[in-house]
Amino acid sequence: MIDHPRIPLHPGRNAILFLLLTGCYSRSAEGPVPSDYSRLPFAPATGAVTLAPADQEAIYLRVLQFYRPAGSDTRRIDEQLLPVSSADSATPLDPALARRLVQQLGSTHYCFSGTVPSCLDKMGGGLRLSTIDGLAADQARVAVHYSGGQVYAPGAAFSGTEVFLMKRETSGWRIVAHAPGR
Repeated sequence: MIDHPRIPLHPGRNAILFLLLTGCYSRSAEGPVPSDYSRLPFAPATGAVTLAPADQEAIYLRVLQFYRPAGSDTRRIDEQLLPVSSADSATPLDPALARRLVQQLGSTHYCFSGTVPSCLDKMGGGLRLSTIDGLAADQARVAVHYSGGQVYAPGAAFSGTEVFLMKRETSGWRIVAHAPGR
């Protein structure tokens, strides 16, 4: 080991600090991707559970917060949902729902594409949501496609489609796992 005059060498304390820091760094806020959940963004809905509109809004709100832009960037929410299969035509996102989401997320950082010209002129990226697949009364799956020139979230490895597994808890819906779509 090299002894540095300004950094005191304490082998036991340094080893503990190293282990704590590497453990915190490598640990993900979300858990591992469960083996039984589909990462296919175009996977057909299982239809197991129909979620209430309030639950769907809360789920969309949570996954859109994952893409919170930095600085003066914006996120444009696409008017169309992702198709269920590559052969399907796109279904429109409910405009009233989109307006409520933009209002809750903050209209300076989010906009519903095609509705706010000043938002469309800013730097940022687009977000296209899928329909929400209710897996159980307290679990759901949703995909989001991000298109833009910048990495969208700390720790995210790519721009593209991300599939989220959501779970309802007493405090509301949270992201349990997410992974790039296959």
